Amino acid sequence: MRDEAKGEAARTNLSAGRSLEAGAIEVWKLDLSAYDSITKLAERASSLERLDIAVLNAGVYKVNMTFNAATGYEEDVQVNYLSTALLTILLLPVLKVKKPGTTPGRLTIVSSDTAALAKFNEKTEDPLLPAFKAKTDKWDMQERYSTSKLLVSCSCPSWQNTWPRLWPPLTRPTRAYATDRACSATGPAHSWASSWASSRTSCPISARALTAAAVKFGDEVHGQYVEDGKIRP
Repeated sequence: MRDEAKGEAARTNLSAGRSLEAGAIEVWKLDLSAYDSITKLAERASSLERLDIAVLNAGVYKVNMTFNAATGYEEDVQVNYLSTALLTILLLPVLKVKKPGTTPGRLTIVSSDTAALAKFNEKTEDPLLPAFKAKTDKWDMQERYSTSKLLVSCSCPSWQNTWPRLWPPLTRPTRAYATDRACSATGPAHSWASSWASSRTSCPISARALTAAAVKFGDEVHGQYVEDGKIRP
């Protein structure tokens, strides 16, 4: 959690009415806008005996054009794509099988169906990434958000082809790319966003799509896109 207070509130809510062992639910700090925060979380995760499921759900949707002070990249691309890719790579060794007879872990990256709507105006830039450090007088927040999600989608084939060379089948982590659709906000947001999202689905219902991507399928889900509990083209 970037906001540890909200994380503790969620932990208290999840623990209510349940008989849990001490430490059954922990809150770990993570700020995807800072690389050092990402590496620290990955280092902490490496101390775990095993990691069965990781769901990378953090994301931003900037109403105004904003650039990361440390890297210079626009924040949607920084958080939704670059930082998420880094965390994915660092978690792979943790998700790998550590003990004989156990199964590899699963990793799900939360996407958005708006990736299909991206115009991807930067697609002809070579090299590509510097284009996301440039300021523009015509800021389109929806287009940039959609593009940031499309960039993650475009990385799927690369990861899918690379992972078999890294680990043999019995130790290989499985990665899926899922969308939970829009769900009602869990905290303060712009009034237009809260109104639009609240007309879609509740958080518990929306979370089922992410759960399905992580636990419903076999190896066929690796590198695939899951929407509404089904593998989609």
